[in-house]
Amino acid sequence: MKNSRCKLSLHYVLSFRIIYAIVPVLMAVIMFGGAGLCHAQTLVHYMVKETDTVYEMKPGNSSRETAFFFPNYDEWKQLETGYVMPADTTVMLSEYASVKDINKAILYLRVHSVNISKIKIRIDTSKEELLMTFIRDGYQFPDGVDIGRLLTGGDQTGPLPVHLSCEPVNAGKPMSFILGEMMVCSDRVTRHISPVGIFQQAPFANASVSGGLTLTPFDSYGNYIHYPAGEKEEASKAALVISDSTKDTRLLLGQTLLALLDNYPFYTERRLIKEQVLQEVKSTIDHTGSLSVCEMVDTLNRYLLSHINDPHFFIRSACATTVPLQSPLQVYSVNGSVQVAAVMDDTLRSMVPPGSRIRKINGTVVREDASVSEVNRLLRRKSGEQVTLTFLSPAGKEATVTYRIADKYRMPANMMPANLAFRKINDSTTYYKINRIDARLPTDFASRLDSINSTSRLVIDLRGCGGGDLLAGATFLSYIIHKPFRYFDLVAVNGNATDSVMVRANPAPFHYRDDGRIILLVDKNTACTAELLIHNLKTWKQGTQVWGKEETKGALAIIHDISMPDGRTGIGTNALGNWKILLDKKSIEGTGIRPDNTVLIEKVNDLQPYEDKVLQMAIRQ
Repeated sequence: MKNSRCKLSLHYVLSFRIIYAIVPVLMAVIMFGGAGLCHAQTLVHYMVKETDTVYEMKPGNSSRETAFFFPNYDEWKQLETGYVMPADTTVMLSEYASVKDINKAILYLRVHSVNISKIKIRIDTSKEELLMTFIRDGYQFPDGVDIGRLLTGGDQTGPLPVHLSCEPVNAGKPMSFILGEMMVCSDRVTRHISPVGIFQQAPFANASVSGGLTLTPFDSYGNYIHYPAGEKEEASKAALVISDSTKDTRLLLGQTLLALLDNYPFYTERRLIKEQVLQEVKSTIDHTGSLSVCEMVDTLNRYLLSHINDPHFFIRSACATTVPLQSPLQVYSVNGSVQVAAVMDDTLRSMVPPGSRIRKINGTVVREDASVSEVNRLLRRKSGEQVTLTFLSPAGKEATVTYRIADKYRMPANMMPANLAFRKINDSTTYYKINRIDARLPTDFASRLDSINSTSRLVIDLRGCGGGDLLAGATFLSYIIHKPFRYFDLVAVNGNATDSVMVRANPAPFHYRDDGRIILLVDKNTACTAELLIHNLKTWKQGTQVWGKEETKGALAIIHDISMPDGRTGIGTNALGNWKILLDKKSIEGTGIRPDNTVLIEKVNDLQPYEDKVLQMAIRQ
């Protein structure tokens, strides 16, 4: 029996990071699963990770029910009650259903804690103890603890006693342990034929097997009060796989890429000529016949990057992850030229000072107007490869150095603050860093609201944030915008139909202060759902100001990942949706959002890792 509270699916996402976290889990299913499927045709399936409840909590004498809000987390719904637990207790979980793969069982806890560093978990069927570690007070992330090996071989009938023992951060202070939910679940990945329109026509054959599909309305888990009525849950699944045993990866990759480019929705916005792109890509594919899959991927990606330059349309391959391209130099655009901002190699650091301008890389002259991405393509090499660099130092002296790429470079902590980093800048201002928008964001924000609301200004740093989950973004905004609001507008890819998405007012007591002022920090790598946050806060939260040294990325679309049968190659694409996302009925694709206050970066020390001129000017206003 399936419990809807436990069911997880691969949903609409706006950041490829989320899909990448899921894809490795699916590879075994893609490569070895699916017995009985017809492989004589090119079929596309969507993948769903479903979670069956095995045991669930039935509170006993050791807990006291109380009114207590828990924020929703991914597809875990918001709760309005919790249970006050002793620091050392046993929770009896009642058997909910039997499953075959008990070795895959995961224990999930939704917890709010104060002064607890860790919880020791022990199951009666095993003497082994597991640890759940907490890094701060507040709502903890219900990521789950693998307990399958503790259950395998034991008595799986009847109640399951789970012993919980809390350890304090400070032994001299009291602990608080509020338990919202507790259950044992078992995960499984299933595959289903995709109803997406492009797969109903050649070279795909989904139309031959999708006639009897039952489609359900899109489910926003209570976040939206309006969404286009015709959109279906099954078409929104982001993780897709192709099955066809009669074609090799190169042929499937080429056919799929051409079909997606034929359906690509942003030719006008990116000032591209569709017929020319299709012709050039077809010619490129024809000339890769003798290349390996890895070489073909590299060749096609170079074309996509140089001609389309859309971060939501690219080919991924295990080749790139097996042999990563890297550089010991971090470069940024400073006052109109690309300069060295940081050196991550101890020996090279003494030879190439920050602020140096790169003149040549392995003999290739670097133009004065070269972009950061162009310079990085020349700098990044495989481990062991040699690079000869000619540069002009800040003192005006030209020099040349030769070095080899190391196996790995460690990014200095000051180059990118940790996701959800939080600190108080002064008595009136707090700082909050968002590197990605996922289920953790609204939960973490809710935990920090008391501290955030103790100051009148909140700096939200979205620099480098490539986006994330639409629903998580909507939940986060609902903690700041205290009313229903229009999240974004939509226009049909094929036709002139328009619609919009409306977010429900959040009934939970997680509210940013009404008189608070928000400062947003952005850069050219701020994209997707992060751009939605900017637009909505500027529109619905009075006094919001945007600061940055440049406009945002201008890449706002719904993303899917299509895996090839080899399990090693795939395409990330924004060419499968029925709608294009608009802000105030206008597209920002390729143009981005311009800051209210543009800060001129005149030297390397003005950059974020050092003096951070953008932040300093923003908080001085």
